[in-house]
Amino acid sequence: MGLTSLGGEFNRKVMTVEIPETIGHLLPLDPSQRLRSVMEGLVPGAYTPGLISRGRASELLGLNYWERETFFSERGIFVNYDLGEFQHDLEH
Repeated sequence: MGLTSLGGEFNRKVMTVEIPETIGHLLPLDPSQRLRSVMEGLVPGAYTPGLISRGRASELLGLNYWERETFFSERGIFVNYDLGEFQHDLEH
């Protein structure tokens, strides 16, 4: 089964998650919009600790470079860039 409405065809496992009704009623009724809403919540949570790359985030959300940068910027999410990468860039 693929995730076609969000930037291409991806292999994925189907997972059922129970959420409280107080949150569930906030999600869109249309299934494709609901999936989009959930992905927009999950992807930043996977990117911030470094579980996925910024490029992978783009793919999962179906966003081009600028759309992704806007998406992250609007949510206060910055590039994962550590001291080691900075020092490497200074040396090269």
